[in-house]
Amino acid sequence: MPEDESTAVEALAPAWAPPGLAPSDAFPQFTVRTLDRDDPQSMREVGGLWQRVYGAERGLLEVEDDVHAVEDDYHASGDYLAVFVRPHAGAAEVMIATVRVVGDSRVGLPIERFFPLGPLKRYTQLVEPQRLIVDPAWRRRRFDSAPYGLSGLLFKAVVKRYLVGGFNTTLVIDAFSDSRESPLHAFLQMGAQRLGASFHDSELASETPSVALLCSLLDITTQALRADKSRFARYLLKRGQGD
Repeated sequence: MPEDESTAVEALAPAWAPPGLAPSDAFPQFTVRTLDRDDPQSMREVGGLWQRVYGAERGLLEVEDDVHAVEDDYHASGDYLAVFVRPHAGAAEVMIATVRVVGDSRVGLPIERFFPLGPLKRYTQLVEPQRLIVDPAWRRRRFDSAPYGLSGLLFKAVVKRYLVGGFNTTLVIDAFSDSRESPLHAFLQMGAQRLGASFHDSELASETPSVALLCSLLDITTQALRADKSRFARYLLKRGQGD
């Protein structure tokens, strides 16, 4: 299990930088935006990240093309957040990280295919962040404007929009139980609580069991107020980049 929280947030793969796309640790200015799910170009870019990372790199999903990759049962109830950067002065913006946040609907939440949430849904509004993906060239790197990496920057935006700006909302997270395959340690460091027994997420081509996590604004705030606990939780609540 990685000891450093920043590394734990982006512990999926080592960084590499192809020619012409070498990020600076000090100066890149990132923009976090909520995308229009009805915009074909934006969804094509999201699908391209899904295809490269969850498909070709990790072999977790069969993603046939980037045009229709996002068009599943949860697309209509999902919000797509993305991080953009200009690799160098004068360059066009490039999407380098994304997460989908699925709201509860008549089809339920993605995790409910494998793990029943039952009575929990009576008392809180659940949303599920999933498909947290960072382009390999930008992983395992910390920046002045993203001290916990781009996964941390995206989760800061999720916390701001859905927990701080929402009412009686709780995040439910489907995470691999092995911290080498998912940022499980970072989720726990931000205050997430494990729920029930492990289960198998049969959508993903992995033998690693998954665990369900719940995280509310109270969980993160409580964690942040403990001096011996998580700097990551304090970062998520701090005003600034990702708001």
